[in-house]
Amino acid sequence: NKNGVSSNDQNGASKTPTEPVDQKVVKEGIFTRFKNTYKQHGKIFIGVHLVTSAMWTGMFYYAVVSGVDVVAMLDWLGVSQTVIDKLKSPSLGYIAATYLLYKLATPLRYTVTIVGTRWVVKYLQKSGKMPATPEENKISSLLKE
Repeated sequence: NKNGVSSNDQNGASKTPTEPVDQKVVKEGIFTRFKNTYKQHGKIFIGVHLVTSAMWTGMFYYAVVSGVDVVAMLDWLGVSQTVIDKLKSPSLGYIAATYLLYKLATPLRYTVTIVGTRWVVKYLQKSGKMPATPEENKISSLLKE
């Protein structure tokens, strides 16, 4: 309140609007790490991302075409019923179903790309084909939460 005395909210918890808010270090999300890895290892990152994206697309297409019960798997994983209903649509073709699965897997795809880029960079550095990365710029610092 105006007197600097703390007030209570509906649950009885004390709250003081005059207290400074602590600035917390925000942990990087997977999408931020993805962008940072691109900035750090552009060409290698793009190559790894293209290869892994082709693998994901092929895997999802094969699953859809070969009759894997994707709807049951997504239901088991707790995916939104709206998304599941789209997959149940008889007008949805193989390519559209593949694309939908590809988009659903984005966080996992990005994680695999980041880790794959790390492995390729380590290999290239060990073989002497790439200079060592300074400690503060290492991908492992991007993967820490």
